[in-house]
Amino acid sequence: MLGNELDANGAKGTIIFTNASAALKGFPSSGAFAMACHAKSGLAQNMARELMPQGIHVANVPIDAAIGWTQVDGTRAHRLTGTTVDDNMADPDHIAETYLQLHRQHRSTWAFEVVLRPWVEKW
Repeated sequence: MLGNELDANGAKGTIIFTNASAALKGFPSSGAFAMACHAKSGLAQNMARELMPQGIHVANVPIDAAIGWTQVDGTRAHRLTGTTVDDNMADPDHIAETYLQLHRQHRSTWAFEVVLRPWVEKW
């Protein structure tokens, strides 16, 4: 990416880290997972500080939600938490839309961390 020409938004490329709730908060019996998620956040921050001044947008996106996959009947469901109720699960299409928005951001307003969670999530 460093060898790329700048695009219309002043970027040479975009790196997006997908993370989990454990990057933000620890849960019982999940210490190893929390350590890995925190480490990924640290790596993303290190890369952002190094690469953003060189024209590469780096973002960390913790998803603090179950992701409800669209079913044949149009409902969304998660394999463990069941069927979505009142948009209580993240929609993969809207996650992708957020990633595309991050990629298209102008360098004067690059976001580093965007936390995605449903409107009903208690945090």
